[in-house]
Amino acid sequence: MWKASSLFVVVAVFVAVFAAQATASDVVVITDDTWEQVLSENPVALVEFYAPWCGHCKTLAPEYEILATEFKDEDVLIAKVDCTENEAIAQAQGVRGFPTLKFFKGDAVFEYQGERTAAALSAWIRKRSGPPAVTLTSETFEEFTAAVESNPVVVGFFGDEHAEELVHFNKFAEAEETLAVGVVTDSALFGEVTAPAVKVFRSFADAALIETVNEELANHVASYSLPDLTELDPSAFPRYIAAPQPFALFAFPYDSEDKDAILADLEQAAKETSGTFRWVYGDSAQFGSALARFGASGEVFPTALAWYTDAKGEIAVVAFNEEDTLVVSELGRWAKSVIDGTVKPFRKSEAIPESNDEAVKVIVGKTFDELVTNRQTNILVEFYAPWCGHCKSLAPIYDELAEAFAGNDQVIIAKIDATANYVPPELGIAGFPTLIWFPVGGEPVNYSEGRDLDSFKSFIEARLSG
Repeated sequence: MWKASSLFVVVAVFVAVFAAQATASDVVVITDDTWEQVLSENPVALVEFYAPWCGHCKTLAPEYEILATEFKDEDVLIAKVDCTENEAIAQAQGVRGFPTLKFFKGDAVFEYQGERTAAALSAWIRKRSGPPAVTLTSETFEEFTAAVESNPVVVGFFGDEHAEELVHFNKFAEAEETLAVGVVTDSALFGEVTAPAVKVFRSFADAALIETVNEELANHVASYSLPDLTELDPSAFPRYIAAPQPFALFAFPYDSEDKDAILADLEQAAKETSGTFRWVYGDSAQFGSALARFGASGEVFPTALAWYTDAKGEIAVVAFNEEDTLVVSELGRWAKSVIDGTVKPFRKSEAIPESNDEAVKVIVGKTFDELVTNRQTNILVEFYAPWCGHCKSLAPIYDELAEAFAGNDQVIIAKIDATANYVPPELGIAGFPTLIWFPVGGEPVNYSEGRDLDSFKSFIEARLSG
């Protein structure tokens, strides 16, 4: 049964869609041919990269129209690109899912990851388009630096002679998503601070002083703005990723009778790795599905998932091996294995097929790296969900496509149940089916053309002959 609130949402969306269709749009349409000119004439712009068939894009459309109308008389362009018609832009911008929203401000580019509503987008744009840091005075300094209950605040101290350090500070402030950032240029407010310097004011410890202001500032701030153990605040997640130390999300049922004992054991594990590893914890009922996107099954709790920098200098994620028994008091040992690189990896996966002789090859979590990441052959992969109606409609066409290329050793047609197997989160699978072309020696390309046999064949043949 529909709730009244749900009906109001449906009606509001319907009215907004009808209004958008009935009136001229304030959203500027950009194409491959106009991209350079439009961006050069509008140095501050929010651009939506979309596909007409994408359900999430259709839901965003009325909100995006409201946003465009709000900013039509301001120096912020609200624009969109149909990636099915303008593939060159989509590839150049690394678009892998729809909708992708990017904010362009001069040479800086920021990808929007928040709530897809006009209000949320507006607030984010206004923060992004304003000055990177608030200039503090004797009247505002104390209040600004005391507002640390929700998040730490960051304050830079600079004199006229510190132009180089101020450039680094402003780049940090411009990129910062969650922390309030202020700047002091009045030496009377420096106190015991010797400029140039940055101070991180926080609720869980005394303020931390950063005396070297360079391109590593974001890492230093992240290190000082996070405690060794805390309950997860999703808005702070980017800061954990930015920090040089690895961290883990520990998820367990909050309704457990042993909750207090579990947290006491986790606190002990955090003490064992203090300064080298951080812990956040959350209710498995809230974060279980998110863990499943990063390699855990999402069904076994308690569990832990760690983010760390691998030997290649890239961010990697590893889940606690669910084939082992998790003892909370011994998690410190597991954390140390993440730090020294000896951790035993685990990825959610169906069983490897005993035979894989059908035209459409089946990929599972345990074979993804072999067949896709470390591919020796071009491969088109359908990421599907068993319950998805569009996936079911596509199945016979996809089977026919695979049969058409069955004798071609330059290409593999494959599929993976993205609900039952690990899929690298950087692929941005946000809906089903998602089809991605993985060329040998090249970057993945989202398939956004027609879902009929001829369109598929034309797409593949063009890439094999190119």
